[in-house]
Amino acid sequence: MSPMLIDHPSLKPLARHMQAYTTKGLRELQAGGSKFAASESEIYAAAVYERVGELDNCLDSMRIAISEIVSLAKSPTPTSKPYRYHFENYLLRTTGLLDRAFRLVGITLGMPKSQIDNLQGNTRVRNVVKDSYPEIHRELLDFQVLMVERKDARNDVAHSTAFSSRELGLFTAVEHLKYEGVDQAEVESLMSRYFSTEASLLGLLTIQAEARLFQLIGQLESVILSHVNADA
Repeated sequence: MSPMLIDHPSLKPLARHMQAYTTKGLRELQAGGSKFAASESEIYAAAVYERVGELDNCLDSMRIAISEIVSLAKSPTPTSKPYRYHFENYLLRTTGLLDRAFRLVGITLGMPKSQIDNLQGNTRVRNVVKDSYPEIHRELLDFQVLMVERKDARNDVAHSTAFSSRELGLFTAVEHLKYEGVDQAEVESLMSRYFSTEASLLGLLTIQAEARLFQLIGQLESVILSHVNADA
């Protein structure tokens, strides 16, 4: 099982505040209420953990998409439609992963949600860290460079057309047009190899993304400590 970002050692200073926040919230729910008093550190911890949890959820969705593609590659009768569906889902999740990384940084720095949860949010976060937090800025840029991979295909899926490739186009043509003289077993073998290769590439990108996010959270530790200590 892949490590969870929410278990990152740099988040430990927030653990007791998150526990206090959760305990208060559960007690209020049991009493039939919806609002409860919380300290600044508790509110801050909940906000940071929420953003880290969103990153973990996105990574989990990417892993599920890869797993489904691997299953298709191992199937005795692979088909292109489910492959395209899971591949498109993976591509769209990478966009979410990048945005959520920026928003985690923004929340950790204490920026209001109204400034980061919109189309200009990433730019605002980048402007804040560029001069004041150069290490965090570098990690964000490195992560952005990594996520630029397959950007064109991702934009096509999000805004205009379905994902395609030369190979996928050939497989789709064979499936729909039923060409005579084409060995179906050979096509299925080619399809399985193609799906398997692509799943390996997506798996590598996911591992690299996890590593970059782990490093990013590590760079946020000093900011986290300053917020917690300020409310002590």
